[in-house]
Amino acid sequence: MRDMDGAGDGRGDGTGAFRERPLRLLTYNVKGLNIPEKRRRLMRDLGALRSSVVFLQETHFRSDTPPTLTSRLFPDGFFSNYTTAKSRGTAILFSRDVPFQLEDQLIDPEGRYLFVKGTISDISYTFASVYLPNVNQHRCLTRIIKRLTSFTSGILILAGDLNVPLEPRMDTSRKFSSVPPCSLQHIRRSLDSLRLVDVWRAFNAGAREYTFYSNVHASSSRIDYIFLPQHLLRLVLAAGMGTRTWSDHSPVWVDLHSPLFRPRERTWRLNTTLLDDPLLKAKFSDHLKQYFQDNLDIEDIPVATVWEAHKAVIRGHFIGAATAIKRAKTTEVADILHNIRRLESQTDTLTDASFEETTLLRRRLNEILDEKIRLDAAKAKCRFALSENKPSRLLAILLRQRRKLAYIAKIKLKNGLCSSRPAEIMEEFASYYQSLYHIDSVEGPGPPPESLSKYLQSWVTSKLSSSAREFLATPISTEELFTALKSMKNGRCPGPDGLPFEYYKCFREALSPPAFAIFFFFFNRWMTLRTCTRGRYPLLSQ
Repeated sequence: MRDMDGAGDGRGDGTGAFRERPLRLLTYNVKGLNIPEKRRRLMRDLGALRSSVVFLQETHFRSDTPPTLTSRLFPDGFFSNYTTAKSRGTAILFSRDVPFQLEDQLIDPEGRYLFVKGTISDISYTFASVYLPNVNQHRCLTRIIKRLTSFTSGILILAGDLNVPLEPRMDTSRKFSSVPPCSLQHIRRSLDSLRLVDVWRAFNAGAREYTFYSNVHASSSRIDYIFLPQHLLRLVLAAGMGTRTWSDHSPVWVDLHSPLFRPRERTWRLNTTLLDDPLLKAKFSDHLKQYFQDNLDIEDIPVATVWEAHKAVIRGHFIGAATAIKRAKTTEVADILHNIRRLESQTDTLTDASFEETTLLRRRLNEILDEKIRLDAAKAKCRFALSENKPSRLLAILLRQRRKLAYIAKIKLKNGLCSSRPAEIMEEFASYYQSLYHIDSVEGPGPPPESLSKYLQSWVTSKLSSSAREFLATPISTEELFTALKSMKNGRCPGPDGLPFEYYKCFREALSPPAFAIFFFFFNRWMTLRTCTRGRYPLLSQ
């Protein structure tokens, strides 16, 4: 059950943005993250694997000068760093989609373990990330389990690198281990004291897959695990492994049923890099011209309807082009991963040629996946160069010590009862804002001109000159439209349709005729469409 993207099907009632989805647990030995490039690769992989809670080992951070390992996708992180050297180190990261509320944590000054305890939507969890030494693993695990027993509350999840195959016959390519059998028995007894079960083995009985390859011994073994109490295995939906790429370990993941796990709403937005391709740009322009030529002058169809419908049409073309590009890259990545897995399965008879081929495949895979990292780095440099030392929004973000999750855990309903159910929270806020702004349910003309004039006379004290009134009454010219577009800042979307100003600037020649028609339509009918006044309101808990 290996895959790269680890995409699991969502479970739930399908209620839009609050559809139930599994809680994906992932453990990963990252072999040091002091290099910024490796941290970017990690965040890229965690996003691709759709991880919810991440257990990391061998971060190699110093406790006195640790680098930053949080991002927009993973704003919350807890760390246990070694105080003496850049080695060991464990961490637990939480996705922005997981409303985790911390209650307590236990940090090992030697960087061998990290315990975090808290709630996710009123359900208590205890997460433990461990990294055992290469020798005397049973003694270290015994001490960790003893501390974990007194710390645990709620659902316990233990994950990490134990540095030992629990079943050498099944978990090693050589079918034996240098760890003494008595040490393995001690480890099993420690795990049995908390009734912990190896989740991957429970769902893949008889399978032979490995998470680590030793170049020194030319052998593979499975030493990375996720454990759950036996009575909680009913919550597990699936378990699998990823592919070794930039680290010498494979990630291991488990999908856990979590009915109160609520993902954030995703909104489509145009990928403006599509406009940089001259061939695609010409193709999109032809689609726009043909659409307006076929629909703009049809009787009984208002020009406003034609204008609004063109957004859906061009969006379909954008999505189709982006999907084709993504499919081509995904196919190439899948072929590379398939070849890597094929070579990894031949570990019993691994030759120098196959090892070299695997290395080249991993190098090519990282080149493909690092394209986005290089693009993001270039964008970041441009932002810093433009902002310099100005007190801008960028500076405010950099000075912010901790990102806050815009998560509302519970609200009081109109009937006085408190609720943490996503559907009821969404319905309560929708009802509140509808009553606050008096949103009409139907489109049509606004207030009559007489009432508007009467209202303005009581507030407007100065009057326009006759020449200014005549100038305002003249039709909008092409130069005025292009000047207005040029003054608008890139990266902004004027509405919920996901089309930024770059779209209107890029296709201004094709869009200007229908734009003038829609202006004339509005000015002569004193009406607007609801889509022209629609917006999104982020809710921030106080």
